[in-house]
Amino acid sequence: MGLCESNQRERYRPCVVECGPGSYRVDFGRMMQCKVGTGFLRNVKREGSYTWKWMDDRRRWVAFSCGDMKLIEQSLLNGIYVFSITIANKKYKIDLHKMQQTNKHTNRVRPILRDPKVHIPDPAPSPYTTALPNPLTTPPLPTPIQKQKGDLWFSQADLAEHNLDWEKVVKLVDVTGITVYMNDVDDDDCPICMESLGKIKPNPGVLPCSHSFCIPCLYHCFKDNFLICPICKKRFGVVSGNMPPGELKIEKLPPGNQSISGYESFGTIIVKFHFPDGIQGPEHPNPGNKYFGTTRIAYLPDAPEGEEVLKLIQIGWDRKLMFTIGTSITTGAADQVIWNGIHMKTARNGGSSNYGYPDPGYFGRVKEEFEDKGISL
Repeated sequence: MGLCESNQRERYRPCVVECGPGSYRVDFGRMMQCKVGTGFLRNVKREGSYTWKWMDDRRRWVAFSCGDMKLIEQSLLNGIYVFSITIANKKYKIDLHKMQQTNKHTNRVRPILRDPKVHIPDPAPSPYTTALPNPLTTPPLPTPIQKQKGDLWFSQADLAEHNLDWEKVVKLVDVTGITVYMNDVDDDDCPICMESLGKIKPNPGVLPCSHSFCIPCLYHCFKDNFLICPICKKRFGVVSGNMPPGELKIEKLPPGNQSISGYESFGTIIVKFHFPDGIQGPEHPNPGNKYFGTTRIAYLPDAPEGEEVLKLIQIGWDRKLMFTIGTSITTGAADQVIWNGIHMKTARNGGSSNYGYPDPGYFGRVKEEFEDKGISL
């Protein structure tokens, strides 16, 4: 009886799992997988037993989810000891040197542990270095070929088989600095499509963070000259938007009757955004159609946290990320200049429900919104 057929006499009944775009039938009795549709067989193996845990408010150790455990373990195996992960829509910094997790919004620090324990090397100057010795016994990482910018290891014919645009792939290589994957071991799979990296043509690529992917998967992750590593979330390139031409004015007022609630002893920063009407370009939703401009005013306290957000605004403005063209949420009107997912305070008081101050968590949230667009100081 074949692997992909049901076998009631087997101790372990085969099951079907979804991995990326493909489905696989896994027989745990024979420790083999069969790709549904192609019938391609491959051995599977059980990973070493380990558990990652964090300490809750009652000082109890709580296990991370399976997916988070695998991400932390994979980072450990690759020598990445400081990285960020998202858990339940909250961003955390994981520091394996200190065995701590830090909530990026609240800055709360909690201990973490691995069971069984492993030795973590001392910190290196760069938190993303892969030159440190690996604490676990694992297959060696692929050794990339050193290359100059634009030195490609594939041809247009290689890409045509996958319907990939040549110019976009060239830009992907130049922006991310990926190098050719040269490991002949077939056990390594692309973590997105789960195909064997040793058998994919054109040869897969290795990002500078040492994570390897097939070129088609990286191609579809690469948008607007910007890519985030699907494993460690390291960013490559610069995000740019489609904000139409406009004018940014900044005015600072001394402390007084126009101060911001909660910041009465500080001055006020007034940020004025102005966009005239215009015609949409090819990067906009309705090229050739008219769009309608707007004038918006945002307020920041002339305090350290306000100055920090002001710098982020200026970067976002230069990269055309502060506004876009779309449908107004408040009026339902189309072809309007609207905010682009970065929330500004448009009132000096009235609280968060009125888009004003005080709002204790605002500066943490808005910095995360900037960070999501690749903007940080």
